[in-house]
Amino acid sequence: MCHMLYRTHEVLNEWIGRHPHSFPPIVVHITDGESQDGDPIPYADAVRKLATHDGNVLLFNCHLSMTAADPFM
Repeated sequence: MCHMLYRTHEVLNEWIGRHPHSFPPIVVHITDGESQDGDPIPYADAVRKLATHDGNVLLFNCHLSMTAADPFM
């Protein structure tokens, strides 16, 4: 998860450099919620801090699970 968010930051940073006046990128992160490579929060925060002139990157997280539990937002 951390590596994916690190790579996402690299890709978006380059893209934003070429398209600074565009609508900010939208990232949909689909996960089972278990990070295998550390704490993903600093990496997610770094992605969310990237911005075009129109605003910051929009990062959405979709947590999928087979566990019976009440949905949360």
